[in-house]
Amino acid sequence: MAFRMPVTGGQAGAAFPAPIEFVGSVRSRPFGFGISAPLSHLTIDGDSLLVSGPGRLHRLTRADVATVRLRIRVVGCRVDFVLRDGNRPDFYFAAMARSAIRNALKERGWPVEG
Repeated sequence: MAFRMPVTGGQAGAAFPAPIEFVGSVRSRPFGFGISAPLSHLTIDGDSLLVSGPGRLHRLTRADVATVRLRIRVVGCRVDFVLRDGNRPDFYFAAMARSAIRNALKERGWPVEG
């Protein structure tokens, strides 16, 4: 599977499991261009979502995100973030581990669709 526990970093809070990191690709909207796999990472903890890749670093907090949408693609899945104002950022994360990402988000209290 394409995920790993971060070596550094603390636990976000006593109520949530330790942060977990998934390897994949950061893509730009609207056409999904981005050849950063497997150099990009999605780190999930109880307070924030960190999406990083070559030349990119995006941190979304619980206050920013209304829901996280997981969509099945021909190969892998697409992880979309819906902001509180109903808009989506100009990026998304693509990975192979849909069920592992969904479970990690739910375990850490994030609202998930899909």
